[in-house]
Amino acid sequence: RYTLTSTLTSPSVSSDTNITWFFWVNNINATSQNQTVQSINLDNCSSYSNYIVNYTLVDELTQVEINNENSSIESLINLRTTSGESIAQFNQTFTGDTTPTVCSETQLNETGLKFWEQSRYGSDDYVFEQHNIQNANMTSLPAEIILRDLPSISATTFRIAYKSETFLAVPDAVINIQRKYIGEGVFKSIESPITDANGEVSASLDLDAVIYRIIVSENGITLSTFENPAIACDNILTGDCTININERQTINLINNYDSINDFNFGLTQDNRTITLTFEIPSGESRSVNLFVNQSTILGNETSCDQTLLATSGQIQCVIDYTLGDVFTNIRVSSDDVLITTASTIIYEDRSQYFGTDNIVLTFFLVLSLVLLFISDPIAVLIGIVIGLISS
Repeated sequence: RYTLTSTLTSPSVSSDTNITWFFWVNNINATSQNQTVQSINLDNCSSYSNYIVNYTLVDELTQVEINNENSSIESLINLRTTSGESIAQFNQTFTGDTTPTVCSETQLNETGLKFWEQSRYGSDDYVFEQHNIQNANMTSLPAEIILRDLPSISATTFRIAYKSETFLAVPDAVINIQRKYIGEGVFKSIESPITDANGEVSASLDLDAVIYRIIVSENGITLSTFENPAIACDNILTGDCTININERQTINLINNYDSINDFNFGLTQDNRTITLTFEIPSGESRSVNLFVNQSTILGNETSCDQTLLATSGQIQCVIDYTLGDVFTNIRVSSDDVLITTASTIIYEDRSQYFGTDNIVLTFFLVLSLVLLFISDPIAVLIGIVIGLISS
């Protein structure tokens, strides 16, 4: 049943007038079309073969696979539309299997669906930790998720509290904690719990001189990045171990454009160092490139071209101090796909010429005032006093 409606605008008339109007309806027989709608079914790859997730449980310290019959990985996979509607879900607890997998009946890479993952994992003599992925693209399946578990003897439980720029709690945000493996020169994700209603999470950290990075995201969008936050307990005997982080403390971003092509990142500038911090939400290793073209007012041009193959990490380009003031053009790419461009001006540090306390500039200011009154000794004295006060 169909209802046809039309709105008519009556013309202006000088007297009562009958105006004819009518509907004109034509019957059209359109060619019938077929559309195939495929059902999405997930399992532990016992029946299906299109891999979505490959888990690997390893020791956080040695990065060697944990082989223990009492190890467990609790997995929840949720596939959603771009509007957030859940259309498929899989959950299972894998016991004694440190390399479980999740598969789909059909190929999902080109469906445009979003991928949400949540897992809890642990083993004998190891702590239980969490891993979360929110709103990730599925163009690069399968997601290689390495679960790095910390031995209980090395673990200290911390309460991490995150607040927004307005000091409000941020619930349901992923706190991605990354550990720097100094020998490899890269950061790797070791735990990513999700905040409660108070914006807090519990995490197991190593107090043995470890460098950490914390990346906070919500629905796949990076909110804040914290480099080398202080990891210390107020009272380790009572378990009073808390880390308070606030969006106002985040590193200064030149530009960030998150969750594009399965790529979260932030660009920062610290003096003459430009740093790219990145994370691949799906867990797949990517070839990430940071290219910085540097040009000066005199026309001199140099470039920095750095590449790193990893699931997360940091790339730096240091601007040569001899170049003085520099205008930089920055390009970030992942697997040869351009992610974003940015630009910034880096000014030369003048303190190397005038000192940090501006003594040289003060001297010239006083001298100039003195010279203005050099013909009169009294005026010279007044000039010196004025110069000292104004400086």
